[in-house]
Amino acid sequence: YHENDVVEAWKAIPEDSAIESAANSNTTIYGTKGAIHIYATEATQITIYNAQGVLVTVANVESNTTIQLAPGLYIVNNKKVLVF
Repeated sequence: YHENDVVEAWKAIPEDSAIESAANSNTTIYGTKGAIHIYATEATQITIYNAQGVLVTVANVESNTTIQLAPGLYIVNNKKVLVF
């Protein structure tokens, strides 16, 4: 991937797609080097799409979970997440 492509894809996503569903389900989602970390206080379904809109995975999360992914921009339950 190219850093400029990721930045441009990030900018193209409307801000109103941000954290509504994550906030409503008591779930914290963030990206780090090579992974997305999910902290859920209750059972939650997590849906991850890549920047091209392709479904990457669906997972049922009941506690703290780490999902290993390649660097890039992802949409996780309507929240923009950057994995570097």
